[in-house]
Amino acid sequence: MPRGLLKGEEHAPLTNLEVRELLQKQQQARTDAEKGRPLPGARRTASPATWRAAQEAVVIADQVLGYLDETPCAEQTRDSIRSFMAAVERFNLTRAEQLTLANTQPQTLVEIHLIVEECEERLTPAQTGELLELCKVLCANPRPPAIESSAAAMDET
Repeated sequence: MPRGLLKGEEHAPLTNLEVRELLQKQQQARTDAEKGRPLPGARRTASPATWRAAQEAVVIADQVLGYLDETPCAEQTRDSIRSFMAAVERFNLTRAEQLTLANTQPQTLVEIHLIVEECEERLTPAQTGELLELCKVLCANPRPPAIESSAAAMDET
């Protein structure tokens, strides 16, 4: 199993970005393997039940990829997730809370309160606002600020 972006565990929960990358690699491997076979797309000698199960797994993987392409992870990078995880360490959030924040990218204080258990007791209102800003800035925009400012300068010219 791949190593998660969250520190400390070999078999850590995966971010949506990691799941998306894994499914894309598997999809590409299936495509490459199929191209190398005679009669691409032809049914193989596997039993009907085995063949059907494999086809259903492909359909499910494609549906999950389609869903993930419409979520914030489609715009994220591994670096943006790492930066986000490092920035939120000071809030003493659980791994599940960090992962949920990275995956859902909350845009309101209400969403933060729904994700962070006992938020009012664990975080001050200022910390909650700061956490919200981190969610908006670090995860929503995977490009580093230097690239962003140079891109804005190019647009002005």
